[in-house]
Amino acid sequence: LSHTAILAAALGIPAVMGIGPVDHITGGEIIVDGDESCIVLDPTRSLKDTYRTAIVEAGEIERRWLDEKHLPASTTDGHNIVLLANTGLLSDVSPGLERGAEGIGLFRSEIPFLAHETFPTEQEQYEIYRHLLQTYHPLPVTIRVLDIGSDKELPYLHVDEDNPGLGWRGIRFALDNRPVLVTQLRAILRAHLEFGNTRIMIPMVSHISDVTNTAEIVDGILGELSDGDPVDRPPLGVMVEVPGVIALLPHLVGVIDFVSIGSNDLTQYLLAVDRGNARVAARYDPLHPGVLRFIEDVLGECARMKFDASLCGEMAADPIAVVLLVAMGINTLSMRASSLPRIRGLIRRLSREESKGVLDRARDLSDPEYVRRLVTDHLNSRGLGSLLTTSTRALES
Repeated sequence: LSHTAILAAALGIPAVMGIGPVDHITGGEIIVDGDESCIVLDPTRSLKDTYRTAIVEAGEIERRWLDEKHLPASTTDGHNIVLLANTGLLSDVSPGLERGAEGIGLFRSEIPFLAHETFPTEQEQYEIYRHLLQTYHPLPVTIRVLDIGSDKELPYLHVDEDNPGLGWRGIRFALDNRPVLVTQLRAILRAHLEFGNTRIMIPMVSHISDVTNTAEIVDGILGELSDGDPVDRPPLGVMVEVPGVIALLPHLVGVIDFVSIGSNDLTQYLLAVDRGNARVAARYDPLHPGVLRFIEDVLGECARMKFDASLCGEMAADPIAVVLLVAMGINTLSMRASSLPRIRGLIRRLSREESKGVLDRARDLSDPEYVRRLVTDHLNSRGLGSLLTTSTRALES
């Protein structure tokens, strides 16, 4: 779940992280198995044939689910789930539409910043956002404000911190570097005034001022760009990553329009596990009972406050997690484009009421592995085992 791994998945590149030094690769062939999290050096001919067969079978399964891309992601008992795409690269924009995305739920705006040698100009950013909004128009596009820090360090701005995961990142950095934030928001809002399908999302919110200060900047820029004429502000939302933000939601009524649960960082902070640290990464699990209960509480608060709520972390692409999220009442999921067909196929074969029974049993379990086995058994009993990843099926066996 490092950002390198997330980008590799978005681009369809098999990747295995944290294997340590490998000194004896001499230019021979290797197999990179992203499902089983392993590499095989100098594989035998029979093993290569086995993998080639698996690749063909995976392609056939994907094509079967792609046939349903124009169908709604509705459960068998009539609950519709909106499926959005995550992206951060212009080369990764079209695949979402090709796989039936109903909009973009997370545009990682930091990716262009990471690809530049200096801060991109307002015009350079405007061209990116304009292309994005035009490509998806009239579907909604949620652009996350610059979210750097932790494992996303700008090559032209080195920040030395003892604990960067708890440091100068997300909206904290942006507000402390207001010219950078204003330049980005101007570029976003210029594109928005042309197409009108923008949503702006604030990352790493932990204080009310993170939201109110950003909203004031947005309103001020809109006033400048419209020459004082009244213009509707694009929907403004916050990411729930810092656990403490749940207590702030009642105070944000009238300030924000939507909430997006960023399950990757939320899991990291709830479990005090650095997902990029190989020594503790095995303890990182979004199916942990504490994570599941917290997400359910957030969804309950959002329903009470009448906030539009979604989840945009990697949980949205995990069939096991999706069964539980559907049971919790989630109405919007955002994921990498490659996962959209499979998750749509899963949702169309689930009953929300039946999934609630699975969630009821999951609440009594103390270990994420027990939760995983419970949901795996449920999916297999419904003939949906083919929707699980190879690694999940291996765990079951």
